[in-house]
Amino acid sequence: MRTAKFGASIRKLADAANATRRAWHECPKCRKRKLKHGQTYAVWKCRSCGAEIAGGAYSPHTEGGEIAMRLSGTYSK
Repeated sequence: MRTAKFGASIRKLADAANATRRAWHECPKCRKRKLKHGQTYAVWKCRSCGAEIAGGAYSPHTEGGEIAMRLSGTYSK
């Protein structure tokens, strides 16, 4: 369902963001691809280990969060 208005480029960006939000992501705790967007804004929950992490609205890892993890020394990618 497309809800973005005013042009094809905005619709393409909105479709890509929604596809990223709906995709399975890797859990940082158990490393399984079972992380899904939760019930609330920017909360992601692992269906395997039950871990809940705070992330971005459309992806669990944001650019700013990755920079902060690298600076603090907890970057594990």
